[in-house]
Amino acid sequence: MTPLELAPPPTVDDAIAACRTRIDSIDADLLALIVQRVECAAEIGRLKRRGGLPVYHPGRESAIVANLCARSHGALRDDHVASIWGALFSASREVQGAPSVAFLGPAGTYTEAAARQHFGDAVRIDAQETLEDVFAALSEGDTEFAVVPIENSTEGTITRTVDLLAQYTPPITGEIEQAVVHCLLGANASLEGVECVLGHEQALAQCRAWLDTHAPRLRRIAVSSNGAAAREAAEHAHCAAIAGEPAARRYGLRVLARAIQDDPNNRTRFLVLGGPSPDPTGDDRTSLSFAPSDGTDELARLFAVLARRGIDMLWLAVRPGRTPGLPYRYFADLSGHARDARVREALDDLGAGLSGLRVLGAYPRGRLNGAARTSPPGH
Repeated sequence: MTPLELAPPPTVDDAIAACRTRIDSIDADLLALIVQRVECAAEIGRLKRRGGLPVYHPGRESAIVANLCARSHGALRDDHVASIWGALFSASREVQGAPSVAFLGPAGTYTEAAARQHFGDAVRIDAQETLEDVFAALSEGDTEFAVVPIENSTEGTITRTVDLLAQYTPPITGEIEQAVVHCLLGANASLEGVECVLGHEQALAQCRAWLDTHAPRLRRIAVSSNGAAAREAAEHAHCAAIAGEPAARRYGLRVLARAIQDDPNNRTRFLVLGGPSPDPTGDDRTSLSFAPSDGTDELARLFAVLARRGIDMLWLAVRPGRTPGLPYRYFADLSGHARDARVREALDDLGAGLSGLRVLGAYPRGRLNGAARTSPPGH
């Protein structure tokens, strides 16, 4: 090339190739750092086991995500940050020793999906036949954690879970929100020859209008879980099932119709039971229970204290007391962590007047299928 000749300008392909070369270099650096991070996590796991400490620490993970979301300055959405670090947390837990988690089985239920959403795919899954078995497994030390449904946006509170919370009083250490997309599943490609549809009673109720319109002749039979419904449909071609797509893949079923829930925004909230109490994250929930006493309006007192302290009531349930002289027991969720000054002061005020006040847990609020809330943290 003579001195008067100029190099041709770079083409688009050249620019893309340069960017890809830089990305390859960045990926190599990221991988080296991730390996260092996992090695540190493995060492922490060894130290915790030596000291007899629990490996899984959900509050620590929530605090990390909250801090990173605040530092990303909008370059990444909060749900992207949560998803990326969720994968790192899952890998770290696996090298530390994956926790065991009990849930209402069999495989393929929404609760299993919620457990994997929260703990990662490295978790050791412990499917139980009934909710009672889930609570018993945790109480007897057969599993480290449990995941149970507590509330559905269409059908409301899962009362059996509430009753078992009162009976076993396990620590609540987290929550998971999951979008529920019901499918109609069958062994064949159509409803020809199908006589009934199986599903958990809540799933059948959540799809009532769709079934009335599209499958009115099918008998509706409630079973213990949607996973059990899918398993039964795989064994008996005259049965269809209401369950999620993971159940279809698990049991080799065809998806005859998708998103048959009556509410397109249908979602379920799950509780994580067991493990250490998480530290405050700035976006937390405190669960408590108490019993009414003669001549005292506990609910009025509760609402007055919360209003005075500026604390939101997030959830309220009333269940039979099942004890002579105790007609009811109340369960409530408050915004904030029990160690936050406002919540701690409110609990002190309430403890002076509410009968049998018990804090069931304080933990990070869940994200819907991993999406972060506007204020970042944790069937």
